[in-house]
Amino acid sequence: MLAKSILNLKKLKTIYKKGLENRLSLDEGRISKYTELKRIIYCLVICLFVPYRNIEDDSIYFVNGKSQRNLKLNVSSTQRIYRGFGENILSSLKNDCFLFSPIKKSKRIILLKDAVRTYKKVDDQDRLSLWIDFLITKEMLIIIHPSIVISRGHTDEYTTWMGEFAKEFRFCFEVYQHGVMGCMDTTHIPNKIHYSKFYAFDQYSAEYFRDNFISNENCEFIIYDFPPSVQFECIEREEGKVYIGIGEQKNSDWVRSIVEYLESLDKEVVIIIMKHPLSSYDYSVLDRVIVDNRIKYGNIDYFITENSTLAIDYYRANMDVKVIYTDFLAKGCFCDYHFTYIENLSDLDAIIK
Repeated sequence: MLAKSILNLKKLKTIYKKGLENRLSLDEGRISKYTELKRIIYCLVICLFVPYRNIEDDSIYFVNGKSQRNLKLNVSSTQRIYRGFGENILSSLKNDCFLFSPIKKSKRIILLKDAVRTYKKVDDQDRLSLWIDFLITKEMLIIIHPSIVISRGHTDEYTTWMGEFAKEFRFCFEVYQHGVMGCMDTTHIPNKIHYSKFYAFDQYSAEYFRDNFISNENCEFIIYDFPPSVQFECIEREEGKVYIGIGEQKNSDWVRSIVEYLESLDKEVVIIIMKHPLSSYDYSVLDRVIVDNRIKYGNIDYFITENSTLAIDYYRANMDVKVIYTDFLAKGCFCDYHFTYIENLSDLDAIIK
């Protein structure tokens, strides 16, 4: 049950600011006026058109992005609450459950008015949409009074807020790791976050999160055999050619250097760039490469990356693919896996057959 908690504006501001400070430390503090306008319009659309729902499940999973929609969880009954639309906006409005869904429409209007009235007292940078998000999340938790809240966030403002609410409302906040942190990653946050339970890829990740991000000394750590989030497909192969996938991590210069080097090899290579879900780079100008935004091929020969966790998907799916990391520091992050690490691109000569 949800514990009684007096959350006055002063206390809400403290919680909100902790999340905002963590957001700023990730270089995500600035919101353009155009993005802010889109987010406010989104709030209005959700507020006015999403039907009210009575949520009976006491465990909820926040889905913050398309890649998180198919995550398999360790709880049998979980209400998914979406932060954004699916592929079909009209279908999403009708079928998906959003933050506003368990709040009656009359109350939604009151909350929006309160947000407009108070946001200048807590945030002087015109981030009204974030303050609305914060207040709606708080109200949704009060109404549903969950026993478990599940998230795939690591250190962002939403994860920070949820950790603080977990302490206030006494629910179990479970976080599933979705990407690699440490070694190559220099993320530092000013406010450690309250996790109740953390599902980690491996022991290294569990220890890194414990030392750098988690404030709760009693947090339970679980090394879990996470199911691949990727549905691998087969590319039609030609005999005599070597098929090489590149795990792009939003670093276009790195990708171009890899492509250039592979094309210089005395081999017939087919290069497939597998883009990061958040990448906006256009690689169509590169000759003789296949660019796939979503399709991941399982029947390739090699997979080259800097620090993509797609390598672990190949490993867990028992794909006969040789994984190569071009950043030797990655060895610390992936020490539990049998991958290959190189320091120079010239090392590829002896590896790619």
